[in-house]
Amino acid sequence: MRPFQASSKWRSALAYASPNLNELRVMHNAVFGTNFQLSEGLGNDVEKILTESLKLGVPLVDHELHTLVITLGPYGVLLITSLPEGSCFPTAKHSVPKDRIRALHYSAPKPGKIVSVSGAGDCFAGGMIGSILKGLHQEVCIRAGQRAALLSLHSHLAVPTTICPQTVSGFEESEPIVPTAVLL
Repeated sequence: MRPFQASSKWRSALAYASPNLNELRVMHNAVFGTNFQLSEGLGNDVEKILTESLKLGVPLVDHELHTLVITLGPYGVLLITSLPEGSCFPTAKHSVPKDRIRALHYSAPKPGKIVSVSGAGDCFAGGMIGSILKGLHQEVCIRAGQRAALLSLHSHLAVPTTICPQTVSGFEESEPIVPTAVLL
């Protein structure tokens, strides 16, 4: 979050961000000079969590970034993007076509027994980034991030040795990728 607080130079270098909800609040406050606080009573209400995420995230995508991937822990991931539907996430080698802003919610896979949450967010980001660099489709990138996070949740290590390209992106067709469109 420090780049958002220290300088505006990040605007020319950053196109993606993958914050959790608390980090999203800090980003929004730093960029727009607001003091947005935690909403009362979000608790386990997924609709309220998604609504707050949209309220904070859409202005960032509308003005600054082309994609936000907000990690919501046991409630999955919210993708807010201005990339055209069906496109791959671009890398620095590609120009970034803008389209209307859309939001998709990906529910979290069932984790089973959680050993430790330490490192799950970083593993999610690593799985996504590796898939983005391979030029894979948006949904596949998000699923790879979720699989890497699951492997982390099942380990005492923050980044378990079981994370590799085969275990993260080699999922089967029995695991359908079905995001839910979120109304803006």
